[in-house]
Amino acid sequence: VDDGCSIYRDSIEIQFDNIPDFQLPSDSSLCRGDTIFVPDEIMGFDLMWSHGSSNEFLVPVYSGTYYLEVTNACGSHTDGITLDVNTCYCEVHVPNAFSPDGNMLNPGFKTYSVCYFEEFDLKIFDRWGKLVFQTSDPSEEWNGEYRGKACDQGGFIYYLNYRFHSSPEFRRSGTITLLR
Repeated sequence: VDDGCSIYRDSIEIQFDNIPDFQLPSDSSLCRGDTIFVPDEIMGFDLMWSHGSSNEFLVPVYSGTYYLEVTNACGSHTDGITLDVNTCYCEVHVPNAFSPDGNMLNPGFKTYSVCYFEEFDLKIFDRWGKLVFQTSDPSEEWNGEYRGKACDQGGFIYYLNYRFHSSPEFRRSGTITLLR
């Protein structure tokens, strides 16, 4: 502005926002536990995945289509990704010995896995073939007793049938040593 005596200047910055525009990665196969991150250009926007999470990443558990809605002051945009989630590295650890002797070191026998069991059946037999323990609960452990009485120290045989989500059925067997 010029009033004849002085010149005045000022500036204003105008920022235009658009409706968020993005594209999730292509449909793919991945292993359970793998992570998918949202594109960098939508970091900081309001995010809502179809399963209720608002994280800037997705750790899919099941195969299917996952949708992401991204919102700002101008509106929202939704995109989806179809994922085939596989159980790639699910291992089951089966100890070969345990000692239910009261010292709390290996006090019971149970299997361990980082993956979720869809089906689980564990049977333990003594050396004469008598069933001494059975469970369909992977978190249940055998305390080395049969009908409330401590089993003798020695060898036992286990049969384990299990299946993870989207996996075939697995069968394992082996020996366990009970130490007292």
